Amino acid sequence: MPQGILGSLAIVTVLYVAVAAVTTGMLAYDKLTGDAPVADALEAVVDVEWLTLLIFAGSLVAIANTVMILLLGQTRVAFAMARDRLLPSALGRTHDRYGTPGRVTLITTGVVIVLAGLLSLEALAKLVNIGTLFAFVLVSAG
Repeated sequence: MPQGILGSLAIVTVLYVAVAAVTTGMLAYDKLTGDAPVADALEAVVDVEWLTLLIFAGSLVAIANTVMILLLGQTRVAFAMARDRLLPSALGRTHDRYGTPGRVTLITTGVVIVLAGLLSLEALAKLVNIGTLFAFVLVSAG
């Protein structure tokens, strides 16, 4: 499994650098916006509106995928903590039919829905970064 993780990380890194190089080759880096730099660069070079919309749609799918993966990781961490008695043991039980941590998934999803409805996107991004850093600190300390 570590080889697969490291291999996929290497592939993603190469692709990220390649896209960044092509994007800055299409449009000077100081003219790229922080919101959608690839779409901005494409729009500046080629006036094809449907292609720009396709880039935006791909970005939305990628963001949704990232959010779902983060939710999956969070529920698994909370499930493991409940099995280790760091959280109430009722959260450490799996669903009878599906074998998944249903209670933890529902609670985590509910918390995310409330936070997404009440906080700005900038505040949510900061919270995700803080939470990720905190998780790495806890794992390293453990």
